[in-house]
Amino acid sequence: MEDILQIENGVLISCTDKSATSVTIPDGVTQIGEKAIEDCTSLSSVLIPESVTEIGRLAFHNCAALLSLSIPTSVTKIGNYAFLSCKSLTAVEIPSSVVEFGTSLFYYCHSLSSVSIPENITELPKETFLHCYHLTSVVIPEGVTQIGKEAFLDCHSLSSVSIPESVTKIGEASFVRCNSLSSLSIPSGVTEICKDAFRECETLSDVKFGGTMAEWKSVKKGRGWHKDSPAKSVICTDGKVKL
Repeated sequence: MEDILQIENGVLISCTDKSATSVTIPDGVTQIGEKAIEDCTSLSSVLIPESVTEIGRLAFHNCAALLSLSIPTSVTKIGNYAFLSCKSLTAVEIPSSVVEFGTSLFYYCHSLSSVSIPENITELPKETFLHCYHLTSVVIPEGVTQIGKEAFLDCHSLSSVSIPESVTKIGEASFVRCNSLSSLSIPSGVTEICKDAFRECETLSDVKFGGTMAEWKSVKKGRGWHKDSPAKSVICTDGKVKL
């Protein structure tokens, strides 16, 4: 198996057999390099050793048959687009050791239904779960302060999202067309909801805010933040505010 893996100075550079169905990365590899396992379209199983500390940009791009992945606790950094178009990927566990979390990480992971978000990140980057049609629920950990642009756009099956008190900004178009999201609790610490944040959430009828009506009115709200969503009011701690 190791014969198909090109390794230089502890960095996995490439997998030379694009038809491989399984890969065991040998112990001693510290980094899975940029595009290292890209386009291995038949790959369904990968074993990552505890020696790996970094997963590079586009590392698993278009591994369309990959079903699940366990990332070891040695990993601290995952690069942009690392799992782009892993269309069969259903579950990923990202350990709390990860402190640097790339943008567009699970872009076009259509089958992803379960994922754990590491506890030590402070921002959910843009496009993290863009077009993850089967993602049903997400718990955003305490400590995250921003939800990035288009982070959950077109997550049609998302019916539950837990937003922690630490969040202050909900990014542009972050939950567009989350059509299964019928209720939402916005914590009192949120000071900005960007434009189109909850646009076209066609079942979103119940919106709660953790602060007072006066605090809700002071939240900066972008144009069309709830456009084409059925919610008519926001329930605050001391009453309702019409939308």
